[in-house]
Amino acid sequence: MKEKIKCLYCEDLNYTTSSNCKKCGENLYKAPKEMVPFWIITIILFIYLYVLFNEEYNLQL
Repeated sequence: MKEKIKCLYCEDLNYTTSSNCKKCGENLYKAPKEMVPFWIITIILFIYLYVLFNEEYNLQL
């Protein structure tokens, strides 16, 4: 007897079998992958600003 697994990431919480959870998980991971370029740009921007302000601070000293 297979143990039913609740898929918390599903919009439809009636998905209880692992196969349905897997399908649901695939949908869940589509959005963050599209967000990767956004996160890379954000991190680079923060590093750039940190270096910029750090140089200005060093020049004042």
